[in-house]
Amino acid sequence: MPPADTTLDRPTANPLYRQVADRLANRIYDGTWPSGEAIPTEFALAEEFAVSQGTVRKALTTLEASRLVVRRQGSGTFVGDLGSARSWYHFSRLARPGGERVPPEAHDERRRTRRATRVERTRFKDGTIERVHEIRRVRRADGVRTLSERIVVPEALFPDFDAQPRPLPAALYPYYHQTFGHFVLHVDEEIAAVAAGERVARELDLEPGTPLLEIERVARDPSDRVVELRTSQCRSDRLRYRVELD
Repeated sequence: MPPADTTLDRPTANPLYRQVADRLANRIYDGTWPSGEAIPTEFALAEEFAVSQGTVRKALTTLEASRLVVRRQGSGTFVGDLGSARSWYHFSRLARPGGERVPPEAHDERRRTRRATRVERTRFKDGTIERVHEIRRVRRADGVRTLSERIVVPEALFPDFDAQPRPLPAALYPYYHQTFGHFVLHVDEEIAAVAAGERVARELDLEPGTPLLEIERVARDPSDRVVELRTSQCRSDRLRYRVELD
């Protein structure tokens, strides 16, 4: 196994704790630390990366928020269960009425590579992005076509995308990291009530104009670079957007 990457880019706007979080996430995704294994102590990691324990603690808090690690008081910090729906869908807020989270199943997938629109270049905050990969997916919940997704990623960050297996994994963010090296650290979402257009209505077996819940997502990596734009439209009679506040 190659030596672990402990080099941090100090003269950069990317905070040290985010760089440490990315290095630790790499070790989790590449199998250096398998699910359930205890990771080194904050003191050991601080010494390894030549940073303060406070920086390591903040990095671990970031990974804990993404459910890549679990802290157990008095026992230490452990790698989360990457195979569980809780970990693989930790950014999903969709749930059945009543609150039970539901990971939608794949039903249909189409892909194409095309020129980026002006709006997409603006949202990616990178005027050099010329081409993108677009993925359109229909997802089922409880056997019913419930969710229509349009996902856009830059061609420059995701080379040879057409050569990737079909269909893509249901949970894309671990796949992005394992295959292309892009770790999605956080997402921003906006929610709106919309009427189903003809295409989405056909995909979800609905009448055009049926009310839907639309979720616009922007996904960012540890350096705050936008790596994915996603628009999801789902049947509001089947799914809710659930937020838990502490």
